[in-house]
Amino acid sequence: MPDRDVHQLEWDEGIIRRFWDFAATRESWQEDYFSYQSGTGIVAVLKALTPLDGRVLDYGCGPGYLVERLLAMGVACEGADLSEATVAAANQRLGDRPLWHGARVIDPAFSNEREGLLDLVICVETIEHLLRPSLPSTLQKLRRMLKPGSGRLFITTPHAEDLARAQVFCPECGSVFHRYQHLSQFTKASLTELMEREGFSTLACEATDFARFQEPLLRGPLEWSPRYVLKTLLRAGAASGDALHLPGRPKGGLAFARRVGSGPHLFWLGQRR
Repeated sequence: MPDRDVHQLEWDEGIIRRFWDFAATRESWQEDYFSYQSGTGIVAVLKALTPLDGRVLDYGCGPGYLVERLLAMGVACEGADLSEATVAAANQRLGDRPLWHGARVIDPAFSNEREGLLDLVICVETIEHLLRPSLPSTLQKLRRMLKPGSGRLFITTPHAEDLARAQVFCPECGSVFHRYQHLSQFTKASLTELMEREGFSTLACEATDFARFQEPLLRGPLEWSPRYVLKTLLRAGAASGDALHLPGRPKGGLAFARRVGSGPHLFWLGQRR
């Protein structure tokens, strides 16, 4: 194929919506959703960092895999997504749950109706999918939906992702694109700078591996190694200090901080200024 036929796919809102309409209805793709893979760990991080109460929105909710875990914990919440097929899938899966307030397609009316009303907005693996020119305006919509001075926003996104490594090529049309439709990459510094520029105060921002928060705190005796025993004792000591509310503890507590480490994903928690 001549080089002139190979081109970067130019994403726009219509193509993005079409991509996720397809993903939501493709059974073999469901396990690729990040909230399907790591939802338990994400919820554990959330629970350690901030109260899960009041009016909660999962923005970019996908088919509802994260919401499903929140509902199981007794957290009432609602969802929103750009894709109509995705919203339909979430409502079909979760429609009989008493704490589920439904998912809606994101449009101007959606954010206007919730202005200043939300206590917590969760935005898991979403900002990397946004068109770069629309990223500031989307963050401003999220900010305006939060309660002034107290509303919190929680974001996860890949950490310093090499976007080129996940590109695929369509031999029929010649387009090259990220296989999961990622358009931007973030570091701890760049994400914090972006959020504070858009009117948020940073409460926490770290790189981690959410799989650590899905591991059981105690393994079976046959799996105990000297290193594991030492790590378990350090975690227990940190948890004891957290329970005593000793001064100088990091956000979430020292036991939480010991599990964060570093890893392939970022989480950011902030508050509307």
